[in-house]
Amino acid sequence: MVVKAKSVREIKLPGAFNFTFTGNIGKVQNLEIVIEAFKEISDHHPDVFLNIVGDGSNLSSLKKLVDECGIKNVNFTGRKPIEEMSSYFDASDVLFLSLVKSPLYSKMIPSKFPTYLTAHKPIFAIMEGEVPNMVNEYKVGFDAPPDHLGQIINGFKYFLGLSEKERLSMSQNSELLLESKFSKEKAIDTFEKHFWANN
Repeated sequence: MVVKAKSVREIKLPGAFNFTFTGNIGKVQNLEIVIEAFKEISDHHPDVFLNIVGDGSNLSSLKKLVDECGIKNVNFTGRKPIEEMSSYFDASDVLFLSLVKSPLYSKMIPSKFPTYLTAHKPIFAIMEGEVPNMVNEYKVGFDAPPDHLGQIINGFKYFLGLSEKERLSMSQNSELLLESKFSKEKAIDTFEKHFWANN
């Protein structure tokens, strides 16, 4: 049985289909290119939303980018209590994580990655290194280079094109990956301790 942080209330996200990022919002999270790529999606899919749950030094710049470029359907929720994270996961269709291109970051496994796995949702890894390798090996989602706008756009389209059966398969595969590579209990504990760290 998967251990999840207890949720205090049910969360309703605005889209019929929701991509969600959670955690610290800094420059290293590389969210500018993700938001720019999402414009191609929101222009053609008014029921699809990009949700950014968290706070950080780059939040105001991202909001300015959205306003200046007229990018629709980007939902900034601000910082939320850790107890609500599992509800945000449950309300999402795809969870994504993103890091800038860097030899250092390509060797990292952000603490949110194993925690995302506990949610049993497809994962969009916009980064290089070990995380995309595991995403592909275990077929839990899709990856894109962090500096390639076109491939990030293709990633969004890929998830929108999945059947219910394909998404269910990814959910089941996430459990296999979690069991083989991570401790479920440790994944939750680590995420709670470092949720607002730069990862």
